[in-house]
Amino acid sequence: MIYTLKQKIIEKTTGHIISKNYDFPDDNYIEICYWCSWSFEYIRNGLVEITNKYSENNYTSKDFEIPLPKNSLHEVYSYLLKSSFVPESEYKWSESMSREMSDIEDAHKLRHFIWGFECIKHTNRSF
Repeated sequence: MIYTLKQKIIEKTTGHIISKNYDFPDDNYIEICYWCSWSFEYIRNGLVEITNKYSENNYTSKDFEIPLPKNSLHEVYSYLLKSSFVPESEYKWSESMSREMSDIEDAHKLRHFIWGFECIKHTNRSF
């Protein structure tokens, strides 16, 4: 099973999809983070828990698509950073370095995405 954090963004005034992937015309989402193996199960379980907290739903890790509420993004960012730390007792050089770097890179991408949302919100208030 593949786990991807992606977002569809629609311009409010025109209804145009601004997150469209022009390389794949049927894809209207931007991919933010991607986890494609069971070694990232710890991420999935945490995301399900955060999603349920903000959406008041009862998703499980067996659900194929789980919408992540916008108001949960800061907590997801924090969770990714926290999850990137591998305790020394579990540390295996090659696996742990890969896990840490992957989680930190995904957190960075998500933070940049959140910042973009904040810029849009700030700009819209100016009009």
